[in-house]
Amino acid sequence: MATIDGGTLLLRTLEALGVEHLFQVLGDPLAPIAMANLRQGPTAYNFRHEQAAAMAAQAYGYMNRRLGVALVPSGPAVTNAITGLATAWSNAWPMLLLGGASETGKRGLGDFQEMPQVQSVAPFCKWAAAVDRTERLPWFLETAAREAFSGRPGPVYLDLPSEVLSTVIEAGVALHLPSFPAIPRPGADPAQVERAAQRIARAERPLLIIGKGAAWSDAGAAARHLAEYFELPFLPSPMGKGVIPDEHPLCVGAARSTALRNADLIIMAGARFNWAFHFGLPPRVAAGVDVIHIEIAPEEIGCNIPTEFGLAGDVRAIFEQLAQAGVRHAPSPARTAWLEGLREACRKNEEALAPLIRSDAPFTNFYRLFHELGEVVGKNTVFVNDGEHTMAISRTMQVMHTARERLDAGTSGCMGVGVPYAIGAQIARPRQRVVCMNGDYSVGWNAMELETAVRHELPILFIVANNGTIRPGAMAFDNHAFTADQGVRYDMLMQSVGGHGENVRTSAELRPALERALAAGRPALLNVAIDPHVKRKPQEFDWLDRQGKAIY
Repeated sequence: MATIDGGTLLLRTLEALGVEHLFQVLGDPLAPIAMANLRQGPTAYNFRHEQAAAMAAQAYGYMNRRLGVALVPSGPAVTNAITGLATAWSNAWPMLLLGGASETGKRGLGDFQEMPQVQSVAPFCKWAAAVDRTERLPWFLETAAREAFSGRPGPVYLDLPSEVLSTVIEAGVALHLPSFPAIPRPGADPAQVERAAQRIARAERPLLIIGKGAAWSDAGAAARHLAEYFELPFLPSPMGKGVIPDEHPLCVGAARSTALRNADLIIMAGARFNWAFHFGLPPRVAAGVDVIHIEIAPEEIGCNIPTEFGLAGDVRAIFEQLAQAGVRHAPSPARTAWLEGLREACRKNEEALAPLIRSDAPFTNFYRLFHELGEVVGKNTVFVNDGEHTMAISRTMQVMHTARERLDAGTSGCMGVGVPYAIGAQIARPRQRVVCMNGDYSVGWNAMELETAVRHELPILFIVANNGTIRPGAMAFDNHAFTADQGVRYDMLMQSVGGHGENVRTSAELRPALERALAAGRPALLNVAIDPHVKRKPQEFDWLDRQGKAIY
């Protein structure tokens, strides 16, 4: 009778679920998986830290609409990965974390790295469980995959006790190998859709907000059709950029504050009224504005702001329903003036950026850096952004053409995601260029994963926007608790692990360095000196407004 051990059974099940890559840190008790993976199973990518492995797995899963799987040892390895789970949970990205665990029969005795792992990760997971027997591995893995993708996507976790992985069983005893579950696309109540379409047609100042839920739903064609039929100006969230190309004439991202403050109807699609949209509260959002909320998670509808119509379901499916209903309702002619006013606001904001983009100062600034980069890399590029000012300014300066090609910290605001997200993105999109923009502070969280990129021959371009500070205003304090040393040579760190590194000191050096880095054919890092005295373009409303916010 043929036999199979737990490690081999796990890999075979993952293959049956369509998993092609493992993002891992190896250690006890994962030897049965590691040995089996030498012969079969997904391609493994080994990381320096469990947090980075989890972050890379979720970026991969989001970009490819596949199950990203991170594999880590027991105890502290699992707790190290919790921040990765938390970012996936807040961003609603699917991933599976597999954690080694101490032997079940020795629980409570003080076994090596014995910790309450399932209980520790549960607050940040849609589903978390411990595998109880080797033959049940296929059932647990299929259930985890289904949970990760059902409804609002999110992270799931499985505890893998050492005896479950090492036990040898008869191959026929294991349950059948599963297949990857189809991602459901539920539509909304047709009667509600009809009434919502009527309300959209009547609105004089409508605004469509496109969130990353629309990007996840592959809603681009449906969103564009809906916006064009109803003449809806649209505002993409940071990771909703590209669902409809930013260059579309209905895009009013450059007039965000004006649009939010003056709309009489907001169609919120695949996004939430959380801190990123000021909780739907005035003065940033129009008082008493009517809301149509399109959301896969019904419990989010009506959260923080009253909702006139809640359309629960898949964003793409509901866009298609609204378009079908829309043929019976012509849009209000009054919105022509609304569109013209928003376009004028966009033009004024773009004009305000021009002096910063064209600056010929010896040191470059964030705006010129993003402008030069955009001209050099072209359209077929995935952008990953990390760092306070780096991330905030990228939302304005990066022009996106396709969904799920721009990543940043997202809802959690977690710094340090840049390097691991970029690794996951490059594995997900091997034929596309990946550019990772980092602040000099944020790059430090996962900087040693630069070696991971080099070891696995992932030709990512990393750029460190080095202004030597956490925030520009920190210069006034002259205190190393608030500032870093602008002389740190991050390019030499890349060189030391075998990549291409250059130190860019002046504006004149920037474009030639970008061209050399892109031609290097291997991981590259440019350490770009940013004038620490140049501040952001004045903002009518900041992204974040809360008590205790840093003012430096």
